[in-house]
Amino acid sequence: MAIAHVNNGAESTTYSGTSTTLALPASIVVGNLLVGFVTTRGSTGAITWPAGWTVVDSQTTAGSFGNTSVAYRLADGSESAPVLSHASSSTLGVICQFSGADGVGNAQKNTSTSPGESVAAFTSTGDASVSAYLWSVFTGAGEVHMPIPSGWSRIVAYSEATAYSVTNSLDVGIKTLGTSGSSSGAISESSGYAYWSLFNIEITAATVAEGTSAVTLGSIAGSASASSGNSSVATLGDIAGSASAITGAGGASIVALSAIAGSASAIGIAAVSVDSGVSVVTGLIGEPLRLAFADSAVLASSSASSPVTLVVLADSSVLAVHAASAYRLLDAAVDSNSALSSSAPVAAVYSVAAASLCSVLTGLQFVADFTDGWAYNLNTGAGSFYEGFRFNSFALIDGEYYGANEAGICRLGGDADDSAPIDMTITLGTSNLGSSRVKRVPAAYVGAQSDQPLVLTCRVEGQEYRYTFSRATATMAPAKVQIGKGLAGVYWQLELSNTAGADAEIDALELLVAPSDRRRV
Repeated sequence: MAIAHVNNGAESTTYSGTSTTLALPASIVVGNLLVGFVTTRGSTGAITWPAGWTVVDSQTTAGSFGNTSVAYRLADGSESAPVLSHASSSTLGVICQFSGADGVGNAQKNTSTSPGESVAAFTSTGDASVSAYLWSVFTGAGEVHMPIPSGWSRIVAYSEATAYSVTNSLDVGIKTLGTSGSSSGAISESSGYAYWSLFNIEITAATVAEGTSAVTLGSIAGSASASSGNSSVATLGDIAGSASAITGAGGASIVALSAIAGSASAIGIAAVSVDSGVSVVTGLIGEPLRLAFADSAVLASSSASSPVTLVVLADSSVLAVHAASAYRLLDAAVDSNSALSSSAPVAAVYSVAAASLCSVLTGLQFVADFTDGWAYNLNTGAGSFYEGFRFNSFALIDGEYYGANEAGICRLGGDADDSAPIDMTITLGTSNLGSSRVKRVPAAYVGAQSDQPLVLTCRVEGQEYRYTFSRATATMAPAKVQIGKGLAGVYWQLELSNTAGADAEIDALELLVAPSDRRRV
C-alpha cells in the first residue's frame, strides 16, 4: 500500500511557557498515521508527549539552545489534540497525517553549530517506505528555510518569532524509497545557518504479507483452537472470550446448526413438522437454516423412548402455516449419537431423542458419551474443532445460552470457567508466507478489541518466542508488535492468544514480511 501525505495540522506555537498544544489535522481517518514534530528554544529540558503517542527520538540542539522531538500514533477515533509538557521555552510544532502507513521504523539524527553538515542515511525495513526529514534552526535573520534536497518534497515550512530575540523555523520533507533494504541517502544541511537540528526517519507502509490469502475461521469459543491452513493472513469471526457456545451471526434473525460431530458432511436438512400433514420443504443446501420445536410442555411430557422430530425452517414465515401449534426457535447441536450421514438426502427427516431435548428445556438428566466435534457456521461455511468439550448439546432459549451434559443443564456465561481464566488460542497453519526464501517478520498487526493486550507466539524452525502487542482498547482498533530481528526462517507458525482469560474480539491479523535472497535447503 502506497504511503501518501494527507494534510497537516495548523502551526502550533508557545511564545514562552511550559506546555504546548499541537493542533490535529482536519478530517482524520481511523487507521491513518499521525506524526508529530516539535522544537523548543530557551530550554534543553525533555519534551513529554501524552499517553498514546510513541516517541521516535529527540535531541538537544548543539550549543544547548533547545530541544527537538518526534513522536507518532495511529488514529483510532479517540485522539485529541496532544498537550506536550516541557521546561519554560518558546516552541514550534506540527502534526502531519499520512495514509497507507502504520508506524515509524529506522531513524537518524544530527545537530551542529556549523552549517553544511549531514545526517546519516538509514536502510528501510519494508517495501514502499517513505523517508521524512525534520529540520529546525534558530536564527536572528527572521524566517529561514532549508533548500529542498534533490528528490524530496517539502510538506511543512513554518516559522515563528520566539521570546529570545531569534526565530524558530521548522521544515518537513518526504520522499518515497524503493523495496526493503533501500537507502534513504544522507541529507546535508544546506541553509548556511548554524544551531540547527535535523532528523531523518522512516515511515513504514501498512503492508500485508505477500502471497497470502484470507481465510475466514468463523465463530470460536473461549478455549478453542483453529487453523487457517497454509495462510499468513486470517480474517477471524467472533471470538467469545467468556462464552462456551457457538451460534451463527445475526442472533435470532439467522439461526443455524451450531455443532456437527464426527464425520458428518450432509448439511442440507429438509423442513418437516411434528404435524404429519405438513409437506416437506426442499432445496435448503447452502441456505441459512432454522430449527423450531413444539412448545416445551409438549416435549417435557414425552417419554425418553419416543422420538421427537425437529422442524427445520429456511424462513420464519413458514411458521405462520402452523399458527395453531406453539413453536420456539432453537440453536441446536448434533452429537455423535445422532450424526448426520454423508448420504442423507435433501428431504431427510432429522430426529433426536426426546430425553436429550427435554434436558435442554427442563434440566432433566440423561446419559450420553462425550465426543470431540466440529462447530460448523452455515452463514460463513467455516468450521472450528472442539476437543474435550464437556457438553453434548447447546440451546439458545429466550436470549440465554445453555449447554447440556449428563449432570444436567448449564447456563453459559461469565468471565471465568469455574473460577479459572478462559484461555483463547488461535493457531495458524505452518506457512512459508508465500516464498521459499529465508525471511524475517519485522512486525505484526492485529485489529482487535480486548481487555488486555493480546500475545503473539512465533514458532520458526525449532525456535519459539512470545511477543505482547502494544496495547488493548475498548473499541476495535489496530495494535502492533515488533518481532525480534534475529528470528528468521522459511516456515513460520503463528499463534494468537489472550492474556489471563481476558475477553477479546479479533477482526484481522496482518504480517510485515521481509524476505531475503537466501534459500535454505
